[in-house]
Amino acid sequence: MYSDVTALGIDSVTIVPGFTQYQAYADVTALAKNNGAGTYEVGNAPLSTGLINNGGNNGGWCIVVVYENSDG
Repeated sequence: MYSDVTALGIDSVTIVPGFTQYQAYADVTALAKNNGAGTYEVGNAPLSTGLINNGGNNGGWCIVVVYENSDG
């Protein structure tokens, strides 16, 4: 199943002309609650390839899960 997720906020900074770093975040709590444990992947991230000098181009993502055991 593929779900579109829109960033709630985006921060970016130009390292040198042509090289911009950014970070974004989104609340995926409902998506994780509805789909449960499993493998989550990302697609359509606006990334590019290029030279590694002057800061280079790179990208990555992570998901943070905060869980509270109400029985404990």
